[in-house]
Amino acid sequence: MFKRNYNYASQAFSNLSTALNSIDNNNKIASNADKAKNELKLYYQTFIKIHDAIIELKKSAVKLNRYQLQISNIASEISAEIEYEYKRHNQLTQTLVQQTKLELLITIFIAIILNLILIFVVLQKIISPIFHDMQCLSNLDGLTGIANRRRFDISIQKETERTKREHQALSLIMCDVDFFKDYNDIYGHQKGDECLQKIAHAINKACKRPGDLATRYGGEEFAIILPNTISGTAMQIAKNIKADIDALRIPHKGSSVSPFVTISMGISSIINQNITAEEIILRADNALYSAKGAGRNTIIQLGS
Repeated sequence: MFKRNYNYASQAFSNLSTALNSIDNNNKIASNADKAKNELKLYYQTFIKIHDAIIELKKSAVKLNRYQLQISNIASEISAEIEYEYKRHNQLTQTLVQQTKLELLITIFIAIILNLILIFVVLQKIISPIFHDMQCLSNLDGLTGIANRRRFDISIQKETERTKREHQALSLIMCDVDFFKDYNDIYGHQKGDECLQKIAHAINKACKRPGDLATRYGGEEFAIILPNTISGTAMQIAKNIKADIDALRIPHKGSSVSPFVTISMGISSIINQNITAEEIILRADNALYSAKGAGRNTIIQLGS
């Protein structure tokens, strides 16, 4: 729009210049022509000012456009910086949230582990005595209160291995109550149980050392494991057991060897021999069988 006005003003200025030149060269114009000339000069000066003003406006418009472009660029840069900072802040926030969640999960996990440990410790304190009692009961004969066959099997295996490893002596005594079936038939099973309890007590009393073990092998049969015990000592222990049982003087009308309850005993002793637990048990059992064959109420020992 400024450009169009400027063109009009320029055209008018050119026409006025031509008119003024014509008036100056015309000596016949009346005095009122001077007035018109003066007015035209004023118009000419006005147009000159307008012309200058238009030029200044064009310059201002160019500067304004330049400033507008700079402002637009600055605004774009600011917008890009704000967007970058927003994204960075958002990522940082997400990272912090994830770290917080992870730390919370770790804290919860540690708390659970600590609680489980505490529960385990408490349960262990509660269960350990019970488990120990149960373990002891599982190794004890319910009737006589001495070690049972399970405990015997574990102990004879362990002692045999230790004897071979340390080259020491080991003795095993097998005992059997004479004519016990007849005792039950005559006196009843209740009396039979009481008889076995008394015999078990006498056998267990003979086990003086910590390693000695009196066991109920099965039914009316008993076994005594004597670690680091030579044959002579084993024989003396067997005689002591027999004497203690004889001293009980438990009546037995069905016995053909004594009016009281008696036992037959077989002893197997080894020293520095490479044999198995089964072999030493077999030897003691054979010795017991020989004692029964010899008339019962006696002790037979198989040498080392």
